[in-house]
Amino acid sequence: MNLNENQKKAVEYSGGPLLIIAGAGTGKTSVITQRIIHIIEKRLARPSEILALTFTEKASQEMEERVDIAMPYGYEEVFISTFHSFCDRILRKDGYHIGLDTDYTLLTSAQAYIFLKKHLYDLPLDKFRPKGNPSKFLNDILSHFSRLQDEDVSSAEYIKYAKGLLQDTKEEKEIYEKTMELANVYSKYTELKVEESKLDFGDLIIFTLKLFRENSDVLEKYRRQFKYLLVDEFQDTNYTQNVLVNTLSLGLKNGKIDTKNRQRPNLTVVGDDDQAIYKFRGAAVSNILQFKKVYSDAEEIVLTENYRSNQEILDSAYTLIKHNNPNRLEETEMINKRLIAKREFDPVEDDNVQLVIAENEQGEAEKIAQKILELTGFRSKIDIEGVFDESGQSSFADNEESKGKYKFSDIAILSRANKHTDAITQVLRTEGIPYKLGGSRGLYSREEVKILISFLRILTDPEDSKSMFKILCMEHLSITPKELINLNAKARKNNNSILEELEGIFGISLGEQKYENIDKSDHEVFSRESIADISNILLVINEALFKIKSGDPLTEILYMFIKNTGYLDSLVEDEGYESQFKISNIHKFFELAKDYEKENPESNIFEYVEYLNYCIEVGESPLVDQTDMSEYDAVNILTVHGAKGLEFPVVFMINLVRDRFPS
Repeated sequence: MNLNENQKKAVEYSGGPLLIIAGAGTGKTSVITQRIIHIIEKRLARPSEILALTFTEKASQEMEERVDIAMPYGYEEVFISTFHSFCDRILRKDGYHIGLDTDYTLLTSAQAYIFLKKHLYDLPLDKFRPKGNPSKFLNDILSHFSRLQDEDVSSAEYIKYAKGLLQDTKEEKEIYEKTMELANVYSKYTELKVEESKLDFGDLIIFTLKLFRENSDVLEKYRRQFKYLLVDEFQDTNYTQNVLVNTLSLGLKNGKIDTKNRQRPNLTVVGDDDQAIYKFRGAAVSNILQFKKVYSDAEEIVLTENYRSNQEILDSAYTLIKHNNPNRLEETEMINKRLIAKREFDPVEDDNVQLVIAENEQGEAEKIAQKILELTGFRSKIDIEGVFDESGQSSFADNEESKGKYKFSDIAILSRANKHTDAITQVLRTEGIPYKLGGSRGLYSREEVKILISFLRILTDPEDSKSMFKILCMEHLSITPKELINLNAKARKNNNSILEELEGIFGISLGEQKYENIDKSDHEVFSRESIADISNILLVINEALFKIKSGDPLTEILYMFIKNTGYLDSLVEDEGYESQFKISNIHKFFELAKDYEKENPESNIFEYVEYLNYCIEVGESPLVDQTDMSEYDAVNILTVHGAKGLEFPVVFMINLVRDRFPS
């Protein structure tokens, strides 16, 4: 690989601590990868003596793949992982030193909520457990505990802090009581998790630090093993992660980081304060400033040669980011971070930064859709349909020029949050422009999975008209929009839920007996075809209720639903790319439901639906497998956070309005 002067210096540096400030598109990942390879090839350390910590699984996998490709067969593996994966490995091996069951279960945020709710009356709650709504503050309490973990605050330290609060005035006494209650709950919650062999993600780093602080021999074992430590995306690490890095690099003296350790650690951190986007997760840009203070003799290398964008884009970005002054390294440390374009661009190429003004979201979406059609060379929906086959693939061969300058997959639309993309997806659908949702938009937001969740919700709450409406809107059914409107109006008039109204129309009471045939051939609201479809859905719901009573597995109930309603067959018959992707997502949902049942053998459908609802509420959703969509020629719609590290020839940034983006 050809390296520029500063990249080469960063790769070959061997004199101790190193701070690499790498601007966007300056080859940061390549430098870290090449540095690892250089260390191995120069026999400065064996692969097993190198630890590289990344912020995300995606970054970890990418780095691992690059190192694997570059190294010949037969080499040991380099330890490349996220902070949490690294700590998980340590605790499962040595956690018994601090009384942990090394076969613990790792709780997601949603599972932690369910765990906390299960132990609601085992916790010393008073002010934060209102009688009318006992679980009202559980989500806030978990967020509070998560931030305590991010700041390396143990339950004992929190109690000590609470006890030291003043109580002289009424207001001070109230603050003391609330803080003391939270501190005691934090302590009890931690105790309960350990007793039941469960840890959450914040615990992984907290308990690893506890292990190191209480067992110096364990810490020294890992310090001897890892002669070189590299940290990627250092600006996105939180305080606790930074403490872990310093503990591994400098060791401990009297329980505190030995900042006067004379042995120069081989620590490399790579970061850029201008790319810090995870402050809401506790990330601390101050870690970079702290690094310069703790490792005052560290070498500092700044990468400013950009290989991704043209100079106009870089200059526009620079003008914008300077609004963060004076809270930038460029100001506080007098570092020149202005990026210089090194990639060759066609000077006549229309690659300018353009500002488009629209009156509202709808107008913005329509302008974007028209620009996409212009860039791809299409004139209309009919024009697009003439080029794409049933599988969603373009009829252009790989070596052919497309109708326009760009393919749909060359284009990305970035938003601040998933909920801000509704207008654009609706307009793209209307115009026939293919699109795929990516980034952090997860499995539970996929339409095909929403249908399954709606079915489960109906089984646990017959009053849930929204979920029943979603089921009746399945595309393969014959029910018309007018029929749905009439049904909804009739239910409202009679003060019924939609399901109750259908029970009245068909003269049945679900769950009381099994019906072989509830089809009515003549009715004022529905056509003959719609009556058949609705009758079938009611039969499926009825059968599912009896399966629940019999204790049948969730997956069996769900399969019965997609099979007997004809939903699965409709997807299988359509051999298009999108339908195959839907089947893949449904399969993943089934696997997750199966895993939940395996991990919670005493649970039931009501608890599972509550678990799903909480996951959706807090935005915890498994990522869809985008590998099946990678060849699908479609516009990419992502959040800005989800797009981190990706590149596209054409990018639209939407909803750039005050109080939304930036928020």
